[in-house]
Amino acid sequence: MEKSEGTLKSEKTTLKTCLQAIVGGVVAAGLVAAWLIVYLQPILSAKFEEQAIRNNIAVLKISQKQQELDAENKKLTSKRDALLSAVKKLELENNNLQVQYAVLEEKQTAFIKQYRELIEKEKKAKSDSQQCLSEKESLASRISTMEENVKVYEKQASDTQEARKETERSSKFIQNELEKASVQCELTLPVSWVKPRDWLGRHYKLTIDKGIYIWPTELDEESSTAKYIINTSSLSRDSGIKLIEDGTISVGSEVTFKYEDASYKLKLLSIRQAGKLPSDAAYFTADKCTGGIEH
Repeated sequence: MEKSEGTLKSEKTTLKTCLQAIVGGVVAAGLVAAWLIVYLQPILSAKFEEQAIRNNIAVLKISQKQQELDAENKKLTSKRDALLSAVKKLELENNNLQVQYAVLEEKQTAFIKQYRELIEKEKKAKSDSQQCLSEKESLASRISTMEENVKVYEKQASDTQEARKETERSSKFIQNELEKASVQCELTLPVSWVKPRDWLGRHYKLTIDKGIYIWPTELDEESSTAKYIINTSSLSRDSGIKLIEDGTISVGSEVTFKYEDASYKLKLLSIRQAGKLPSDAAYFTADKCTGGIEH
């Protein structure tokens, strides 16, 4: 059945209206998209610039930190060399004192032997009434001189022993200082941020060094503190893997912990927002120190 002319005209009008509506919608959507781009571009550019500035600041802080560590290590190396020289000098002095003491002991033993022989002669002279007075006086003088010599050598031996003890004390003190000066530090964790968890509840960590991880558990921006766990697990903060350290750290402070043959210094720099979906994050840095006793 053929459509009437009026019906065809009505359908054409409806189709034309639909096409106009579609075209209008597309144009409107384009205009809205263009407006959004124009409006949002400065905001996005500002955020990208801000992030770039923060990244540059972080890089500069890492470079400055490494320079400070290099300067400190150079200073400690110089101090260590001076202490090593002092230790060698003390060892040589102590060896010389030991030789002197051995010589003094030998002389003292010889004098004591002579002294005893003279005493025996004196006893014999007293019993011999025929011995002339001059011989007796000479013998008594020799005994008196011998007694004085023995006292002198005893004093020298005592002074030498005391000098040896003093060099040993000095050597021990320098050895302790040498151990401190032997400590060398390196930056193992550059300035990095980490959040306790994401919006799905997944926990996050930072790697302090090979096999050592820090997991923040709670951040309090108001009190500028962060609770943390340091363990040897790269998968979980609550696993049965070895717990190295846990506690609370304040912004600007540092904690020191030991693991195996090294000592680590962990510092909390700040608590502020970070990430694509901004929320509170902790900014940490860490140094590893080896080669001596860290005090």
